[in-house]
Amino acid sequence: MLKGSLPEGFFAISAKAQFDLTADAPSTSVSCTLTLLDATSAVVLPGDASKASLAVGGIATLPFSTVGDLPPDWSAVLHCVGDNVSASNVKLTAIQVGSLTFP
Repeated sequence: MLKGSLPEGFFAISAKAQFDLTADAPSTSVSCTLTLLDATSAVVLPGDASKASLAVGGIATLPFSTVGDLPPDWSAVLHCVGDNVSASNVKLTAIQVGSLTFP
């Protein structure tokens, strides 16, 4: 799990992670979610989710993005689950913007 605290404001948030199947492990899958949590982790805003299947010797890179108008003391969290996988090149970026406009 990768977590970053954010101040109040409008944010565009992106994340990515590369997953490798560990040596001599059978095929498996990995799934991740990028969510926004309040300070108590009791309130969750949905973000983005993705899943990949890995074969022997396989590598997968999963990208994520979400936006939010956040009150103070919220966090962006990338949480991944998978058996026999390792994560590398993990990045979590939050860019504060002046406002969010949706078409």
